Amino acid sequence: MMNKDETLYPVTKVEDKNMVVLDNALVEARYIMSLNEQKLFLALVSLIGKDDEELKKYFINANALRDILNIKGKNIYDDVKKVARRLVKKTLFIEDKARKRWMEYPLFSVMEYEDGVLYVEFNQKIKPFLLKIKQEFTKFQLKEFKPFKSKYSIRIYQLLKQYAFLGERSFDISDLRLKLGIEENELKQFVELRRYVLDIAQRELNDTPMAFEWEAIKEGHKFTKIRFVLKNKHEAVSVLENSPRKDQQQEEKTEKECNSNTLQLQKQVDLDLINHPDHKEIIGKLILLLPEKERTKNAEQTLLNLLQNYKEDYITNQIEYTNNHNTKNYLAYLKKAADNDYASAERSELENKMKIEQLTQRMQNELEQIKKRQQHDIESHIFGEEKRIYKSYMDSLTKEQQEELWNEFKPKALEKEPGLQDFSLKFEVERLITTKIIEENKALKDRLADLKHRLEQNAAEEIEQKKEQFDEIIKSKKL
Repeated sequence: MMNKDETLYPVTKVEDKNMVVLDNALVEARYIMSLNEQKLFLALVSLIGKDDEELKKYFINANALRDILNIKGKNIYDDVKKVARRLVKKTLFIEDKARKRWMEYPLFSVMEYEDGVLYVEFNQKIKPFLLKIKQEFTKFQLKEFKPFKSKYSIRIYQLLKQYAFLGERSFDISDLRLKLGIEENELKQFVELRRYVLDIAQRELNDTPMAFEWEAIKEGHKFTKIRFVLKNKHEAVSVLENSPRKDQQQEEKTEKECNSNTLQLQKQVDLDLINHPDHKEIIGKLILLLPEKERTKNAEQTLLNLLQNYKEDYITNQIEYTNNHNTKNYLAYLKKAADNDYASAERSELENKMKIEQLTQRMQNELEQIKKRQQHDIESHIFGEEKRIYKSYMDSLTKEQQEELWNEFKPKALEKEPGLQDFSLKFEVERLITTKIIEENKALKDRLADLKHRLEQNAAEEIEQKKEQFDEIIKSKKL
């Protein structure tokens, strides 16, 4: 355990209003952390004072982290201990732009937990990114991260706030995955990235200054970039500077005037593009795919806009998708379908559904085969036991008694199945004798019933285990 010397800085409370100041190199860094690992890291950074000359050694009462980590109940000490044990092993990759390479840094030199107290010492190597930062940094209040339940939302919030003054930001999808800590074998399909990262972050950031819309940009048949556009640039910039913008009204007025002039110019450019021979022919074909009531000038403009980013066959697929879905605003839905490739997503879902149905049928067939095999095994076991009963009984008789018994049951066998000869006749006579032996002996009857029960029970357990395995496989495919 770290010695409790005079350099230690005690912390009994971590305030929501604490400022987190991150060098932009840290905002841009690549690392993999869980939700609470990120929140604990940011809480620890918030303890650094703006005038601190050195990174201090902190010891923190675990209870002080309860609100920051959204931990309720009595598990705060165990939870902090678990998070700390994982976080101390974390490293992050920071880009060294001068040398054009990424450098790996451990975050902490010490992080230990004992008796409800967390001892922390930052790695001195990251001191330049945490102390006396005068330029190229982004500020947050700790409370800004508190509502988030997705680890990706925290990172997207940071990355958007860094560029809030621009009002938008674009990423190569491969780079965004690294910044968000998405591992290579995770969320491989774009539809997964959209469902588990982008859509969730959009919902969680919707009530914050970094509320955004996003679009996916395609190159060929593959999405390669994501563009985020802030819904309210002025609010975002105001939060970025931690003060109201004094010139906001004037800026809005100037922006409106610029937009008006730009709009007039854009209308003329759009008209020229629509009348271009190549575009005119393509738009003419595409517009015929739309429902008749949607074939308007606005539709032509929408199709023209789509042609700036997508190929004709791609737009055709999105139109067919939109035609199959009832929408109040057809053109808006068509644009959204194209931007998010709903047609491919639907095909992927349908293909996945078909694969699951085929897999389910195959597994059901396999279960039926297992049941048939089990029934055969049970019958074989019972038959074997009956053979032993027959042999034991016959061995207890004299030769004369055996012949007498044979002569008694042979006519019965022939009466039941005339024409039996040799082996078949012998088998049927033995079966009839065995049945009589068992019927007249309760102990033997109970023994056979118990054997059958145990065999059927084992078979049922095997089927149940197989079903559970199959259910897990199906579940993994659905995810």
